[in-house]
Amino acid sequence: MSNQIIQNKTGQSKKSKLFQRYEKLLNDISIKKLHQENLTEGMRIAIPRLQSELQPLFKEQAQYQINKIIRLDEVVDQIVISKTKFLIFEEYILDELEELLNNSEKDNAILKALYLKYNKEEFKKNRTEQDFIFELVKSKFGIDMDPDEIIKKGFERYMEENKEKFQSHFDYQEPKKKSKKHTKKQ
Repeated sequence: MSNQIIQNKTGQSKKSKLFQRYEKLLNDISIKKLHQENLTEGMRIAIPRLQSELQPLFKEQAQYQINKIIRLDEVVDQIVISKTKFLIFEEYILDELEELLNNSEKDNAILKALYLKYNKEEFKKNRTEQDFIFELVKSKFGIDMDPDEIIKKGFERYMEENKEKFQSHFDYQEPKKKSKKHTKKQ
């Protein structure tokens, strides 16, 4: 009988230890949920505040970059530099101009004029990515696409007008399955 009492006590203590661990885990989960809710609430308050404070700084930084590019252009026009240095400078200016025109200064006429001066063609947003995609489509599928026409008409309208051209490249007929009778004869 004493063995049974000892076994019951050890069984109850195991259950109670397991139960205590279960309660501790539940408590930890509830604490983590509270921390998560506190963090999301803090982020909900902090993000708009940060955006409102950083927005003027971003505009100011963009204006400094514009002024820097304009001044660099003036300096290059005034001094004489070698052809290789000019090519390096030209690549740098074009990268800076593309970044500004793609992101913050989409309608800045001065930047567009500088881009035209150094690149010998007008700025077209993300044109290099589009050209790469069109070349990829042409090399993979043999379909020649006109990027200017797509931009003018819109993608959906262009696809509707050239539907037959694309269907002829992608349509193929599945081979017909042989009938069971024919396979049995074989």
